[in-house]
Amino acid sequence: MDLKQLQHLLDTDRRVTRHMDEQNDVVSPRDVDCMFHPSSFGGCARRLSYAFMGATPVHRIPSKLRRTFSHGHALHEMLQGAMGKIYNGELSDTGGYRATFSPEVSITRRELAVEHNIAGSADGVITIETEEGVELARVIYEAKSASESSWSSTGKPQPKHVMQATVYAKCLGADAILFEYYNKDKDVSKYFLVPPDEEAWEEVKRVLAEVVARANKGELMPGEHSYECRTCPYYTDCRPELR
Repeated sequence: MDLKQLQHLLDTDRRVTRHMDEQNDVVSPRDVDCMFHPSSFGGCARRLSYAFMGATPVHRIPSKLRRTFSHGHALHEMLQGAMGKIYNGELSDTGGYRATFSPEVSITRRELAVEHNIAGSADGVITIETEEGVELARVIYEAKSASESSWSSTGKPQPKHVMQATVYAKCLGADAILFEYYNKDKDVSKYFLVPPDEEAWEEVKRVLAEVVARANKGELMPGEHSYECRTCPYYTDCRPELR
């Protein structure tokens, strides 16, 4: 069999694209759990309404963007794995304390999360303890990947990212948030250590309370009309261009 025939049989590009497109047909339990997920905070509030009211999402993610998401998930796993090796429970050689890293720490059943109907997981939590096991600090770890163009202009964490991570910090009783912004074009990172944002937490609570109050009256939150509408899973319900 010559290469041209073999290439025709493999049909790789079309098969990969079809596989990526088929992911749009998958509706996960997370999609219809009627919970608020921090990854949606700081964006369109109407999306929170649809999620809370249990609307069935219709995913509209192009295959190229789906590959970008897959790349991001793989990078997250790589970065979390590195953190697990760096903060592996051994005593520090500079202070007699020990630091441990726990990946994918859920907030779903934490008291504050239950109170505000929030579900999700932080990328990780770094716990710093004395040699005797007394906890000194708890730090939320959040990994973000970016292209060179956006990474090079990043001098501090994005406000939306701080808002989302603050929710994890509040629910998990953390003292600070460590962001790692990873340049996926050059394989280098920037690190930012910041405190939880109290104003952002109050804004989250205010918005979520309003979403619930409006939903109880059969109403949706006001919607936005932006480039994000193109891939919003509730576009077919919302149709922002008709408002």
